[in-house]
This record gives sequence, C-alpha cells and structure tokens, in this order.
Amino acid sequence: EYTIVKSSELVRLPPGVSFEDAATVPISGQAAMMGIDVCAINSGDKVLINGASGGVGSFGVKLAKAQGAHVTAICSPEKADTVKSWGADEVLDYTKVALVDLAPHTYDAVFDTACFQHPTVFARAMKDDGKYVLLGGSFYNMLRVKLFGQWYGRSSQKFQALPDRNNAVANITKVLEMIADGSIKPAIQNTIPLDEVPNAINSLEQRTVVGKIVVHNQL
Repeated sequence: EYTIVKSSELVRLPPGVSFEDAATVPISGQAAMMGIDVCAINSGDKVLINGASGGVGSFGVKLAKAQGAHVTAICSPEKADTVKSWGADEVLDYTKVALVDLAPHTYDAVFDTACFQHPTVFARAMKDDGKYVLLGGSFYNMLRVKLFGQWYGRSSQKFQALPDRNNAVANITKVLEMIADGSIKPAIQNTIPLDEVPNAINSLEQRTVVGKIVVHNQL
C-alpha cells in the first residue's frame, strides 16, 4: 500500500536506529519532546511527571533525565520498578499520594500526561516561577487549560497545554538523534504481530502496558 506525503514532513532514519525504536517516536516521542521544550528544563531542575509509565510519560522521564533534571515520577505501584529503571530519581504511588499534599514549592516543572483532576492541584507543589504543561488526560481539562490556564498560576507560575501547532519534524529529528547517540532508549514493553493487536488494545484499556507496544507488519 502507498500514500503520498510532502517531503518536508519526512524524517530520515539515522544510522543505528531500528525501525521498532523509530516507530515509538512520531506520537509519544515528539509529544514528550515538545512538552520538555515548553517546560524549559535546565540541568538540576526538579521535574514532576504525572502518568510516568505511559508512552509519553516514559519518554518524558528519559528526556528530562537526559537534560540533567531530578525526576519524580507518579505511577501505579506495580509499574514503579520499571519506571525507576528508566532513570526516575523518585517514584510516587498515585493510589497513596494526594496531589494537593505534595511538598510545597518543590518543582520547577510539572509534566502531566494523565490529568484527571483540576490542574491547579499542582500549584502548591510548584515553585513560584514553575511551569505546568498538560499533555494528556481529560479532554475537558485540556480545553480549560487552553482557555483559562493563564489565570491558574500563583505568582509567576505558568499553566499551559501543548500548542496546537508545533514543529513535529524538528521534534522527531531531535528524539531520533538522541536515540542514535545513546542518550535515550525507547521503553518498548514488547513487539507484536498484527494478529495480536486486539490483545494489545485490551491491555491498553486495562492499563497494564508499561511504555510502548510496537506492531510489526507481519501476521
């Protein structure tokens, strides 16, 4: 099967990067890179990643660590060891930690891939100039951060969702280059043939997937 695409929207696969690793980048990898850029992370910053065990969250952990950040990850307890193995410095159990009770004035950036509470629950935990970026979760929360986020923050805090327009090609290129030079490695739980896709979708719905599942085009 063939499709037509603009040459300006294509990215060359760097030497040494497998097709499986590359397949994880156009959605999750590039979204995470965009979020990390919006957070403007510097070496030594403290970054909180909510939903750290998912596709975007896994890249968030790895990209933030590659930039020298101290990463606190929020995920389910059964996924904590895996998230820790990706480089997270601390892992919080979302079933036991109330977001409103996080240590105050701690984080330079909050990278939220699983927002199902009001985003302002993070304001207390953010530094006065902290940045919050929403990448996933409730569509309603996405909408209200886009519309009202500028009024959510305390002091100089900034709350924003990912912009509708972004340079996806540049983001994908950056992530692929980091994979090529060994700075990061995509978190692939497993690679499956097409006939196992229904089971994989069921696993996603049951929230048992950690990182990414890659589908190859063989039955």
